[in-house]
Amino acid sequence: MTLLIGDSRVFPLEMSGKGFVSGVDEDGEFIIDDLPWYSPMADQYFGGGYGAAEGVRGVVTVVWPLVSSEEVTIDIPVESEWEDREGFDPWRFEDVRVQEHRQDDDAGDED
Repeated sequence: MTLLIGDSRVFPLEMSGKGFVSGVDEDGEFIIDDLPWYSPMADQYFGGGYGAAEGVRGVVTVVWPLVSSEEVTIDIPVESEWEDREGFDPWRFEDVRVQEHRQDDDAGDED
């Protein structure tokens, strides 16, 4: 899921780190590979490959970087640089208003 802003495609923010559990050895200890990993800050397995019945709704969380546009397009292409998602229809929400929220906006709510 990406944002389209003009001629640019904006990807969700990523978390990253080094080292992950790749298995368990014969003594029951975790095997940790010391390799880097990256993960988008988004619900990666939304839908779990299951089709939704008409009228069924869901909520997806995606964290994008701050953008300087008042409107964006949310885009789900069928093909990506990693794979062709057979069985998925591309879709797009156009003219989505960007709403700015700052943490200090909530500071006066107790009055």
